[in-house]
Amino acid sequence: MAGAIHVFKSPEELVDRVIDNMNSWIEICRKFDPTRDWISGDGETNRENKTKFPTSMGHYADINHMSKKSVPWGIGEQTMAYYGTPLQASKYNGDRAYESMLGRMEAIAIETYRDLKNQRDKGAAYACVFNIAWYGLKPLPLGMPDTAKAPTLEDGIFFPPFKEGAYGMQPERLGPYTTTLNPAYDKSLPLYEPWPMFYAAKAANATPMEPFEIKYPEPEKDADPLPAAAAAELVAGSNSPLAVQLRAAGLVSKKIKSFNKNALLIVDGSKEIENFEDVKKAVKGGARVVVFGVCPESAEQLNSVLGKKNSIELQERKATSFIKKSNSPMLSGLSHKDLYFSELLPNNKAAMKYGIAGGFAENAELLAEACNTDWQQWNKRAEYAKTGAVIRSEREAKNSGNAIMSLKNKKGGEIIISTIDFAPIANESSKLVSKMLSNLGASFSESKADEVKALNEKGELCRIIAGEKAEVKILKNGKIDLPASCGEFSFWVFSPRSLVDLLAEPNMPVLDLVSEGKIELLLNGKNMSDHTKDGKSFNTLPVAKGWNKFTVKTGGARSVKIRFECKNQPKFMKELLSSIENRQN
Repeated sequence: MAGAIHVFKSPEELVDRVIDNMNSWIEICRKFDPTRDWISGDGETNRENKTKFPTSMGHYADINHMSKKSVPWGIGEQTMAYYGTPLQASKYNGDRAYESMLGRMEAIAIETYRDLKNQRDKGAAYACVFNIAWYGLKPLPLGMPDTAKAPTLEDGIFFPPFKEGAYGMQPERLGPYTTTLNPAYDKSLPLYEPWPMFYAAKAANATPMEPFEIKYPEPEKDADPLPAAAAAELVAGSNSPLAVQLRAAGLVSKKIKSFNKNALLIVDGSKEIENFEDVKKAVKGGARVVVFGVCPESAEQLNSVLGKKNSIELQERKATSFIKKSNSPMLSGLSHKDLYFSELLPNNKAAMKYGIAGGFAENAELLAEACNTDWQQWNKRAEYAKTGAVIRSEREAKNSGNAIMSLKNKKGGEIIISTIDFAPIANESSKLVSKMLSNLGASFSESKADEVKALNEKGELCRIIAGEKAEVKILKNGKIDLPASCGEFSFWVFSPRSLVDLLAEPNMPVLDLVSEGKIELLLNGKNMSDHTKDGKSFNTLPVAKGWNKFTVKTGGARSVKIRFECKNQPKFMKELLSSIENRQN
């Protein structure tokens, strides 16, 4: 019923057919087993006045609401065990959720104990959370003693040859990480290996209930930001992504006259460094030098200044999230959350291509490193694969994950090397980069980052690009005044989750677009005529995870007024990002 109502938005007559079938099944149960009247359907509580269930079983339900039922009640599934990303899990244990799968599962354990305790305390006849066997236990590397390498078809458990006509199931091979239970398949491994969720459920289900708590040490105090630099200069091509990003953020950049410890040089290292002579002067003079997005070409230039002892070696290593490793001034006021981009980047993109190694890595201080967990192997992935894939990402051998490192020199200056590439997430990381640089003494004027946003805080279209030089006016009534030559325009909207895949996580938001006038709407190149009856309201838009391209054809109208709505989850609107610049994945 949840699928019919919340996913497919079925008409009521189709929902009634589902209910009729349920009621028929209930009668069948009573007919063939009249001794018991416990008949339940997980989550089938949406039309209780029509169904004939003698129980009420919620599915990700409000426990306070369920506890007021007049019939035996319970919860069929609860917790974010199968879908919670580090960002979602961090509400229970903060930065720890971003560090590793263990940290994420500690958050799930806290939520599990809370939910089961609430169910029992409020008198549930049946108390449950989501799938202890698959999410409360670790996938086991059956038949694979060396987990530092990727599995091959030669790894796993191999069974005796198939016998024609023999009784029962005859598997031929069971691959590594395909099960959490080991009934002597691999005698070198235990029967099962628990995550903290297992122990939380065990404590909550004990009679009497046992306490369960995970304690974390107090975080260390951050270092103070550095005082304002006497001068800060940007060394980058005028059209480089870093230059565009920092101009929009309002960086105050001026030519450095004296390269000493009071000067800050910001360098774009994503390609061969322009005006490298200034970098040489800054390093030799003891200034503070920050190089973003170091690549092999820029590393070679920098090594000519750093010398053999401190030379930079780059090793291939992709990453989308990073862990703060030092309370340095540069990262003051920042946390793992600020360095977590796994939900912003599409699955084929990375925020880092290289890790720092060599003499520089040996002698420099590590400020941030690539997270050992590849969260893109977990987030929004298929249930059958994600648990094993994320464990593999932690265990398999990798190159250096050093992402941001600082080397101080005898003159009081330092050179900070970062291999993180903010170009694919320039809009989203603007505040982060500005914060890091202001911590190092850079000054910023008023940010212009909002000038590329397509939607305002109310979800209304407030900015577009109509042609290369066309002027677009926003009228007082919220309408966008269009040039006569503008027959269509596009903008981009980022969604942190898919709005078509229910199994990615429950409680799917429903996003609608409402236009004051009749328009033609394309979403990611597909015409949305099937989602509208009048050309003005486009309902249940099939938005994908990541950036989505919306194209509006105006039909010659001289103005448009468009807004997005999410009536079933209004808070979801705050999670959307927007841009008038091309942000297609």
